[in-house]
Amino acid sequence: MKGKAFLGLLVTLLALSAGGIAFGGPKFPSKLSIGYSRSSGGYFAGDLKSHRGCVDGRKVVVYRKKRGHDPAVGNDTAAPNGTWRVAARRPKAGDYYAKAKGARLKRGGRCGAAKSASTHVS
Repeated sequence: MKGKAFLGLLVTLLALSAGGIAFGGPKFPSKLSIGYSRSSGGYFAGDLKSHRGCVDGRKVVVYRKKRGHDPAVGNDTAAPNGTWRVAARRPKAGDYYAKAKGARLKRGGRCGAAKSASTHVS
């Protein structure tokens, strides 16, 4: 009898965790864009799009694609509307992309990590 009760409890907990009800809450996807502008000394900029609680204050890091480890060239914190900007005076020619790590919402739920497509600087 005890074995069946334990098995029933285990099955219930697994079902709840698979649905995200008991552990973590809903997951909100995030999208990230990047572009480069030479005006005003040069900068990378873009938008972070997601659930409203997943945008304001999220850290966005810009990386340069290289063989091996991709070095970070700068970072910014997304504004409430999702915009971000990283100054880059005379960046080396190459491809660059941006990333934002996943985050947890204070009232439950998770914000998905995001990686932009790459942009080329020549």
